[in-house]
Amino acid sequence: MFDDFKNAGRDTLSAAKNLQTQLVKLNQSVIKLNQAMDGVSEFTRAAQHAIDLWQFKNEPRLIKIQKLLSKYQS
Repeated sequence: MFDDFKNAGRDTLSAAKNLQTQLVKLNQSVIKLNQAMDGVSEFTRAAQHAIDLWQFKNEPRLIKIQKLLSKYQS
């Protein structure tokens, strides 16, 4: 009977170690996912900045085009 308790304790300890290993792997995956999301956010900000700069640089031309369009649409 003592062997049964001993084996059950060993099995429980083994399961706990396996669970701990899986939790560590999950945590590492979450860290990598967060880093990837940070990268996406940085790229999105850079892309928006590039669009804003392009619009600012080309605003006079865009206004002229809009005026021409409105002239022909009238």
